[in-house]
Amino acid sequence: MITHIVLFRLNDKADAEGAAAQLRSMEGKIASIRSLEVGVNLVESDRAHDVSIVTTFDDLAGLKEYAEHPEHAPVIQWMRAHTSAAAAIDYES
Repeated sequence: MITHIVLFRLNDKADAEGAAAQLRSMEGKIASIRSLEVGVNLVESDRAHDVSIVTTFDDLAGLKEYAEHPEHAPVIQWMRAHTSAAAAIDYES
């Protein structure tokens, strides 16, 4: 199982629910996603990010399919236009 986590810092925190909706819009549209969870930050701090996505895949091929999927492309575009920073990690469990 591969877990893919991305944390986003938004240009405007008011966009948090919009960002979450963008990320959730992929649910059920990309076959290789085994689970998808989106969170909006509740506790402000210097190290906090505003929105997160946690997805799981059977293997690296599934992660690659997701990364290249046409349903993912507009979400990437939207997130890039609305974020000041992002951090990601992919690991096997």
